[in-house]
Amino acid sequence: MKAQYFLFIFLLFFGVTQAQEKLSKEEEARREKNVQAGNPFIKYGSKAPVATLSKGKYLEVHDLDSIVTIGTMRWHVDKEEIVGRIEQDTLNPDAQPIGDAPGRWMSMDPLSEEFSDWSPYSMCFDNPVKYVDTDGMAPTDIVIFGANNSSVTVQTSLIDVSVNASSLGIDFGGNYSIGGSEVLGAALDIVGIFDPSGVADAINAGISATDGNWGDAIISGIGIIPYAGDLAKLGKVEKDVKIIGNAIDAVKDADKASDLAKAESRAAKLSKTSREGKDFTKAGKESVIDVNKAKNNGKAVCESCGTSTTKATQSKRGVTPSKKETQVDHVKRKREGGSGTPNNGQVLCRGCNIKKG
Repeated sequence: MKAQYFLFIFLLFFGVTQAQEKLSKEEEARREKNVQAGNPFIKYGSKAPVATLSKGKYLEVHDLDSIVTIGTMRWHVDKEEIVGRIEQDTLNPDAQPIGDAPGRWMSMDPLSEEFSDWSPYSMCFDNPVKYVDTDGMAPTDIVIFGANNSSVTVQTSLIDVSVNASSLGIDFGGNYSIGGSEVLGAALDIVGIFDPSGVADAINAGISATDGNWGDAIISGIGIIPYAGDLAKLGKVEKDVKIIGNAIDAVKDADKASDLAKAESRAAKLSKTSREGKDFTKAGKESVIDVNKAKNNGKAVCESCGTSTTKATQSKRGVTPSKKETQVDHVKRKREGGSGTPNNGQVLCRGCNIKKG
């Protein structure tokens, strides 16, 4: 009986050992590397036993945030060098390496300039209890749609609502994002006309009362009452639209100043190298036109007669170009030693340039 018992133990041990997975040297090395990835002393040459669930079959330590996988290459973003290559065995699916690079955005946030006060790592303005982010775009806040697909977005944490005010004949002339307490009050007034819930009017009444504007507070308070309140606010709509219009003008002025500063900076760089008695380079002509457009709301205007010019077209035999065509000419004549750089350039219509001779 004892002999049968030992025979059974021997056969069981032999069967288990034979059933163990046979690994190639390459696979053993890969698994050992995965195991040692969790060893903080490996960089000092010390290989310590590391407990893993898969015994190295899968990488279980994901601390390689500075290393990314690009195709079959392993790229170290800090050292800026290739630190490894991934060899894919298409015949053995179990031997495939598991990607260990964490998920990353493939491009910068296209709305980062609009929300420069917020970290790109904050979600829902650091308030996920109150806000949700279903599409990664800008928060709704107060959005008022006007005629001709125009709109304004008023940034606020008090309410998320959008209304169509095109029936009032409001045309904002584009799509703008604005803010400020006065603008918020005006936007809430307009929203209150179209929002039947009365929430916008209640918020506006509270803000006006806090600021001591009891007249506006009373009108907004009445606005909570359907229809009757809307009639009380109709007299304020014109004033509200003007407030929003002034805010839009301020945004336009800021954008115009920014565009002009960029255009003038580029012109200054291109003017550092003198081109006395020479023609403008293509970049120099573009720079002169860009500065002109920045000063004239995006239009290239003749600096002699004030006419809005049209983009120059390629000349064709037998076709006379328009006299309104945009042309760039020297302020100080080229034959007099005038430099072919943006600081000596001006935009003229073709007609005025012909007259100048």
